[in-house]
Amino acid sequence: MKTKDDSSKTDVTANNKVLIIDDSATWQDMLDGILKSHGYETRCISNGKDSLGVISDWRPSVILLDLMMPGMDGLEVC
Repeated sequence: MKTKDDSSKTDVTANNKVLIIDDSATWQDMLDGILKSHGYETRCISNGKDSLGVISDWRPSVILLDLMMPGMDGLEVC
């Protein structure tokens, strides 16, 4: 009988950076709190234009991106 190997579990300490790009402070706070409680390192940005520098400098492993923002929307960021 085979048992599940613990090595298959995801190690969030390897690259645990999550960038949250959303113009809603409520969504930023909620996502930030949830992710930090699970061991992720987060940064929050409120507009698409400011996110471009953070993406290239900080190199997050995951980006949570709001598509509908004023100015530069999420599709333009992509």
